[in-house]
Amino acid sequence: MSDTRRRIALVEARRPLVVGFVATCLVALGVVSVLGNDTAQRRLVAPSASSIGPVGAESTSFTCGGMTEAPGSVAWGSLDLSNIGHTAVSATVVVVDDAGHRGSAEVVIPAEGSTFFDPGNLVAGGTWLGAIVEAHGGGVGVVEQIHGSGGVTSTPCGSLPSPRWYFAGASTANGQHYTVNLVNPTLTPSVVNVSFLSADGASAPSGSQGLVVPPHGVTTVAVQDLVAHAANLATVVHAFQGRIVAFATQDSPDPAGTAVTIGEPTLESSWVLARSIATPGAQVAMEVANPTPHAQTVVVHVRIPSGWLSPWSEVLAPYSTWQLPMAPSTRLPQTDTFAATLDATGPGVVAFTSVQIPGARTSGWALAPLTAPAVASAGTWVLPDLPGLRREGISLTNLGVTPVTLHVEAVTKTTAKTVEGLDGLRLDPRSFVVLTRPQLRALRSGSVLITADGSIATGETFDGSPAPGIISLNGLAASKG
Repeated sequence: MSDTRRRIALVEARRPLVVGFVATCLVALGVVSVLGNDTAQRRLVAPSASSIGPVGAESTSFTCGGMTEAPGSVAWGSLDLSNIGHTAVSATVVVVDDAGHRGSAEVVIPAEGSTFFDPGNLVAGGTWLGAIVEAHGGGVGVVEQIHGSGGVTSTPCGSLPSPRWYFAGASTANGQHYTVNLVNPTLTPSVVNVSFLSADGASAPSGSQGLVVPPHGVTTVAVQDLVAHAANLATVVHAFQGRIVAFATQDSPDPAGTAVTIGEPTLESSWVLARSIATPGAQVAMEVANPTPHAQTVVVHVRIPSGWLSPWSEVLAPYSTWQLPMAPSTRLPQTDTFAATLDATGPGVVAFTSVQIPGARTSGWALAPLTAPAVASAGTWVLPDLPGLRREGISLTNLGVTPVTLHVEAVTKTTAKTVEGLDGLRLDPRSFVVLTRPQLRALRSGSVLITADGSIATGETFDGSPAPGIISLNGLAASKG
């Protein structure tokens, strides 16, 4: 890189960008700078944005966000704290909001059980809140469930802060609101730039540059005020000082719904969609963004129970987005459960799935990240239970090239018990299995513990919205130790 480009990159990192042509040029240089160090940075990022610490660990921490604090508000939420260990674990929950208010509480997570906690009860006077959970032991995972005026959705909480986060599949068109929530669980300030990709290209509005996120604080970006009337919108969050956890909240009047999701902390050249459903009346899409200066060819292969479908392929220009409608389509039969792989020929892309139910009056929108290779190779995964919802289905997906042997257990308050047909289950290469109704009944309450001798992706869906399967969760990778 020339001296001139180094000076430009340094200026971009230390002051807000101006609007217009100069902003577009500088954000392109900024993204190039970030990806130039991507290999080194990946070694510092947790294998998963949302992993469960070893059962024997002295402490583990989680960061939650994207929630609103008033009861009945658009993204009012609860925390589901699950414990796969054999002893109870206590935890301190610190709640902060965007007005600087703070509250805390102590909770106990029973052995092989769950505790549900409403963080909005601890603060008042702000709008958006974050929660920092410090568990005094291991084997704990935290998921947030949104059940506000926009309906029900869910996403994992983050297990480790990162200097960068990526999102895709948002919209600020037709009265839709999109808010990026930056939560700092550390004891030092973070300074963050937030940039966007849309059909109009890359942009770095001055209102989203140089944002200070105070220690144990929350800062939000109302994206519709900065990038209006944009569909297929992607977001790049870069903390050039400190580390954060980033969430995004999509609030839509039509279809009516609120989708909250944690971001993806890395770009990947391969992603796996563990489970989705071509539900009649719902629109399922894969949302892909290329926030790099390199053109990348993206190929998506879809697997239904009876076999593989013809792939989709697209060349993504630098700093561009792609929305791939998957269902309804002529390739995917309605009501079919499916899995998919995405492969990119380049430094990597970001990929989410979106589900919309046109005309829905509530719960009509959902967003979920795909599974990264590091998560698929974890060896142990947990599928948490969500209070008030019924498991609609579980998929176990091996889209690799070698067979995998699985063990699936129901974690109850008394013991972890195996389920008939799932102990020692063999999953052939490039295939997936959908659990049967009797197996689901055996797993109807409590968490599900999955171990495997190879790489797999896991996912579950829940009833509780106008269409089955719109509420989905990937399995939480459990750290080894």
